[in-house]
Amino acid sequence: LSPAFSVSAALHAAPSDPRRALPTAAAAALAVLGSALDDAVFGLGADGRVVLANPAGEQLLDRTAEALVGHALHDALRHAR
Repeated sequence: LSPAFSVSAALHAAPSDPRRALPTAAAAALAVLGSALDDAVFGLGADGRVVLANPAGEQLLDRTAEALVGHALHDALRHAR
């Protein structure tokens, strides 16, 4: 699992990327805050797709943040073991 991916993804995602629902600064702040928590934190866009996930979220769903970003959280939760 990659604890720094969420911050990296928030800072480096292209503005034209349709998966981005949060402004870069807000996504980066949420990613940093989320990575410091023991609880799973997922940032969702208006369409319900994951825009960020902290390390606890990765561990909970047994998937990397990179694999979760752009996909509906509902689907990921449904298929979690």
